[in-house]
This record gives sequence, C-alpha cells and structure tokens, in this order.
Amino acid sequence: MNRHDYARSLTGTDTTEIPSNLTHLVHGPKTPFLRFSVLALLKPLNTMPPQTTTIIDGEFERLKSIQMNALDKNVMAFLEATHKSVQAKGIYNPRGPFERSLIHYAAMGDCTELLLQLLETEAPIEDRDQNKRTPLSWAAEYGSYNVTKILVQNGAQVNSLDDTYTSPLTWLKYAGHPDCKSLPATKRFLKSNGATTRGFKRAWILQKLGRL
Repeated sequence: MNRHDYARSLTGTDTTEIPSNLTHLVHGPKTPFLRFSVLALLKPLNTMPPQTTTIIDGEFERLKSIQMNALDKNVMAFLEATHKSVQAKGIYNPRGPFERSLIHYAAMGDCTELLLQLLETEAPIEDRDQNKRTPLSWAAEYGSYNVTKILVQNGAQVNSLDDTYTSPLTWLKYAGHPDCKSLPATKRFLKSNGATTRGFKRAWILQKLGRL
C-alpha cells in the first residue's frame, strides 16, 4: 500500500488531489503518512467535506466515551467546548485540565483524522502535559495503533520519558488496557522501532527517597 492509499484508508481523502507545489509536504522524509490538505489550511472544519466533519465528530464522541475522560467533569467540559469550537472555527490545539492538549486526547483515542489535522496546523508532536507525557505516551497506554504509527513515522521519540522517567512502552506494558485488541500490535510496532521499557522502578525509588 502506498502513501496515498494509506492516507485514504484512514481519512477517506485522495491525497493525489494535492497541488504539485505542495507534494513535498506529503512525500518529505518525516511525513510519509501526513495528509497535507490545502482545504485544511484555508477552511474551518464546518466548510470541509462532510465526510471529514463526520469522522472528526465521531472521534470526539469516542474521546468522551473513554472512562478516564467520562469520569472527570472538567475534562468532559473541555472536550465539549473544544468540539464546538472546532466545529465553528476549525482545528487548533487548545490545552485543558492537567495541561493536556487536544493532540494528547487524539492520541489516546486513536483519532487518526483529528491527529492528521492537528499535525497540519503544526501542533507539536512532542507536546507535554503536566506530567511531561507526550502524545505517544498516551497512544501507547491506550493501544492506539494507527496513531502510534503516524506519530512515530512523523518523528515522535519512541523513548521519551515523562516526569517519572517512564517511557511509552512502559506505560503500555504496565498500564495498557487489557481489553484493547490493538495493544499487542502497538507493542510490536514500538519495539520494532527501538522502544524500550524503563521508568517504573526508578520512579518508585525516587518516591521512597522523597524526590518525587
């Protein structure tokens, strides 16, 4: 499957329609799967193709159904407000409770269309929340296989450490949701790209020493 077919399978959009003077944004070495749409740069979500709007609306609903989000009224309020704002004004990367931004939520929910749109607006791929966790860290914990592939292929650091010195693969191994069918595939992909497990033991020692 080539880049255009891969992007189309995720988003339903034909990347061959991109003007020739922008094709380097699709075929560049760090953006093999990044669908760079001129419409996304110039128009808000509510003037995009209905299929794109429908996909992103569904992804927001999926984020609201994740248990960790659903149990926190502040997170739910943030997601509701951001969803409405995106519908009216287009994609951007606001920051909410726990200093998590929309790209962190897109990662945990395996929201490929939302992630691609955020990357098009140059949302930082190594964005950090209040615990210094990256989007890839959240994607790994939730077994977000498609998002994990996009993040890594676009330069995300597979062994980035958070404030407890924990790597994405460690989050997957010790906190990954066992009912997630894509968890094994996500683990294999991360390991094939050099990911290692580290962090929990060191964090436990630092806590005992009163340094965390």
